[in-house]
Amino acid sequence: MSMARWIASRLGQDKNMGFSKAVERIAIGSIALGLAVLIVSFSVFEGFKAQLTDKLCDFSGHFQLAGYDANVNFDEVRPLSTASPALKQIAQIPHFAFMQPYSKRAALLKSDTEVCGVIFKGFDKAYEENAPLKNYLRQGQFIQFPDTVPSNDLILSQHLSKNLSLKCGDSLVAHFVESKTTSRYRKMRVAGVYRSSLEEFDNSIVFCDMRLIQKLNNWPDTLVGGFELYFENLNLAEQQTDLILDELSYTMLLTSVLDAYSYFFDWFKIIDRNVFIFLSIIVFVALFNIISVLLIMIVERVEMIGILKTIGASNGQLQRIFFYKSIKLMYWGVLWGNLIGLAICWLQAYFQWIPMDEDTYYMRAVPVLLNYAVVFILNILILFLVLFMILLPTFLISFIKPIRAIRFQ
Repeated sequence: MSMARWIASRLGQDKNMGFSKAVERIAIGSIALGLAVLIVSFSVFEGFKAQLTDKLCDFSGHFQLAGYDANVNFDEVRPLSTASPALKQIAQIPHFAFMQPYSKRAALLKSDTEVCGVIFKGFDKAYEENAPLKNYLRQGQFIQFPDTVPSNDLILSQHLSKNLSLKCGDSLVAHFVESKTTSRYRKMRVAGVYRSSLEEFDNSIVFCDMRLIQKLNNWPDTLVGGFELYFENLNLAEQQTDLILDELSYTMLLTSVLDAYSYFFDWFKIIDRNVFIFLSIIVFVALFNIISVLLIMIVERVEMIGILKTIGASNGQLQRIFFYKSIKLMYWGVLWGNLIGLAICWLQAYFQWIPMDEDTYYMRAVPVLLNYAVVFILNILILFLVLFMILLPTFLISFIKPIRAIRFQ
């Protein structure tokens, strides 16, 4: 062991250096707190983005493929054929998961007390195999699909069921406008109640059997309103956009979830920038504390520095003493920071002990997504910054004069 490392290992063992020990604990705590806050903040932000993005994709797919015609209104959409050759080609694209046909129709829901304007969104029986909607059911059951006739089951949002004073098993009437003077109606039954916590869906979307909408539109069972395309994840889906467009005809319109809900993803960018500023301030405070602690350690041992210089110790050797001591503090700070940060994230992920207002934040508990690559990068960043900041105070040692240092009180 070198002299510098041996002396560094002995620093802090003097019982008369109580203040110095307290300062060292503050240094360890500063590094640990800064790193823990970084890990928790990034994990919560990534979890928030991931959960909200998953909700948007669950209700609309990574892409929506519909018929394109600039001269039609909502109820006169150009239908697509389930036998289109483009669909078979899209299914062969790398990382493709599945596609789901759907149809939409505007309607009025009338209960005994209220009337609400909604959008009926119909799926076929195959939707049950994947059915992301099942993850959001709060009451009741999924739609039952009879073999011969369209089901009269529907799934309302919790918001709509409250406004219409309905619960699972209740009946209501759905009015479908045909023209300015005529409309058709169907008696429906509330099979289930869902909640996404997203106003875009909860305030207007009602799920039903797609055959009901096909019958109302006088479509054969080979025509649908469009298709929701799902890939393994959103990033991989975006990478395949050009391949999908190559397979489409001029009568088909492809819409990405990023474009359909661009205001959400623009909001993510704003939050991302604010989080970066906030965390930069935390890191700056932690690094400032490290410099302060090291300066205090040097000032407290000015007499020791003077004696060592008198017996021939060089400035480089003395700088290494405090560098090794700082490395030890950094080691314990980083260790405790990782333990605290990861423990908080694991506990929240498994027990969800920190709740949130679902109406405001779109989810019931603080979301956490641990990305260990990000945690590793944060550790490297903290280590690099702390090591750089440690070097600055040690240069003061070269300005300490041995005679004045020995007489220093």
